[in-house]
Amino acid sequence: MNAVTHTPYRLRRTIVWLRRWRRTRGFGVQSPTDYHFVRYVINEHYRYYAYDTLKEQLPDIDRKTRKVCKLCFRIANWRQPESVSLIDITSTAYEKYIQAGCNTARITSLKATDRKHIKDDMLALTLNDNTLPLINETLQHAHNGTVIIINGIHNGRQNRKRWKQIRRNERATLTFDVYYCGIIIINDTRNAHHYIVNY
Repeated sequence: MNAVTHTPYRLRRTIVWLRRWRRTRGFGVQSPTDYHFVRYVINEHYRYYAYDTLKEQLPDIDRKTRKVCKLCFRIANWRQPESVSLIDITSTAYEKYIQAGCNTARITSLKATDRKHIKDDMLALTLNDNTLPLINETLQHAHNGTVIIINGIHNGRQNRKRWKQIRRNERATLTFDVYYCGIIIINDTRNAHHYIVNY
């Protein structure tokens, strides 16, 4: 079991940052497109217009959830998806942050057992036994440009194994391990590349 898993958030964040300090803000990323995504989407520190409003609306969510929700906001703002599925996501904060990032997106919340084939432009889900088959199905049928955000990729040994299995899928072209979640961008014109990002 990962010793970091049970430490308080602030201490865990410090440990993760120290382990990944060489991967900060796109350092070592050769592709201009991938660098732009790492630097200006994942690690963008600009205070977006909606952050203060969302903090007022959602004052009680924990720091880790807010951190990942802000990332979802930036990805939605960058991708501008027509449709988004939230799968096995228990916090309503995700929907609010994603909707603020792209106010025209149609967002659906459901359980992994509700649907088999999901063809949305963007998905956010929690990694577990139920969502793993759905991720594999989605990778098989998704179109270029689909973004999949997977929570909990480092929550225990089993999830780390699941994340490695997902990365081996030939359609998981671009994968970004930001520790708190994994991000997949499907792009069949690119060779597979995996990035570890200090976030």
